[in-house]
Amino acid sequence: MQSNSLLSPRYQANIELHSAAELERLLQEAERLVLENKVYPRREPVAFVLKGPEVALFTRANYEANRSMVDLAARLAAFEVVDLKVCESWLSSHRLTRADFPAFIDYVTDGHHEVQRLQSSGYAFF
Repeated sequence: MQSNSLLSPRYQANIELHSAAELERLLQEAERLVLENKVYPRREPVAFVLKGPEVALFTRANYEANRSMVDLAARLAAFEVVDLKVCESWLSSHRLTRADFPAFIDYVTDGHHEVQRLQSSGYAFF
């Protein structure tokens, strides 16, 4: 992948295990990636498309059990290091609504399509 001032890399997290430990590790890696890559665009956060069981980790009901990971995600979202997007199809199939989630979460209609869209837009997995 080219990385210069004209073609800065854009990244999306490759979520495979759908666990709190995996998400926390990926959030930490995203933070390191942005801090260490001097050419990373300030307004191009690392995309996290949540489309599986990991979505439930961010519900208000599960906050206490996942506090460190959710707090890290909130801090990174506030500084535009990451953009967490939740699949609304997954939400509706699990009887959840936007009201069940903190304000820093963004939403996409279909998580699988969003991953494909990001890939075709030049986002690389890390």
